[in-house]
Amino acid sequence: MNEEERILALERRVQELENRLSSSSSSTKTEELVKANGKVIQIELGKLAERIKLVDEPQFFVGSSPLFATAISSLFESASSPVNKLFEHPGQVRENGFVLYAADFQSTIVEGTAREIILRSQARRITRSGEFTALFEGGDDFLCWAMRGEGWPMTPSQLAGPWTINPLVLVESTHNCVTLAKQLLAYAEAEPTLVQFVIGFSNLSRDGKAPYLLDGKADRQRLGRPKVQGPRGDCFFSIIAPKEQSAERVAFRLVAEIYHMFNLVDDVIPYTAIVDGERAIDITQF
Repeated sequence: MNEEERILALERRVQELENRLSSSSSSTKTEELVKANGKVIQIELGKLAERIKLVDEPQFFVGSSPLFATAISSLFESASSPVNKLFEHPGQVRENGFVLYAADFQSTIVEGTAREIILRSQARRITRSGEFTALFEGGDDFLCWAMRGEGWPMTPSQLAGPWTINPLVLVESTHNCVTLAKQLLAYAEAEPTLVQFVIGFSNLSRDGKAPYLLDGKADRQRLGRPKVQGPRGDCFFSIIAPKEQSAERVAFRLVAEIYHMFNLVDDVIPYTAIVDGERAIDITQF
């Protein structure tokens, strides 16, 4: 089965799941919606991976989808509409951080259903029905940035061995993606009360070995800090968040899914603080 056939098969499966919702109970309906939305997000991520030529390369991704149907009708109204300008030039917590790069050109309408931006080491996509996906290079150019050794270019020995995830990249980029996704959905005709967010990585095994995650902050002492190895090089996690939940709290919940996979508890996740009794990302620590 080639890539096009695989995507068509997934799309048919999503349609089958959606067709079953009308006769389902409330709890079953939510379950089915989560599954269907997860498939939609995976399809969108697959399209981005093809565009950025990362299909078989290390990838890191964050995405979202309204749990119930909505539409961002202004997405195609004008190239200079507020929603398009936001998509092309998202705000950032810090100027030179691990950000969604601003585009030097207008986003492209693809397949009559989405706007897309393809940049070096990352890409993003927003559909008229509100699905947002962001895909990043999963190796040294982004997710594992500066985790192999000091100096550039690196020696062959520095380039060998399993990948190590940079926690600052993980936390900051997740926060930026969640923030943009929530801002874009504010332009939906019926702003969704529940949104499904996903996070994960692919192809992060190297020489048959799963990646490591730095146990602590990625500061000047990062190369001397302990590392924890994960069980596998691929993961896909999903959570449901109410509209009123802050981007800082949602981003923390997503990042926590990655940390749990590495058998690490919430209170060791760096760049976080307790806010109103709940742990959330603390952007002042970036």
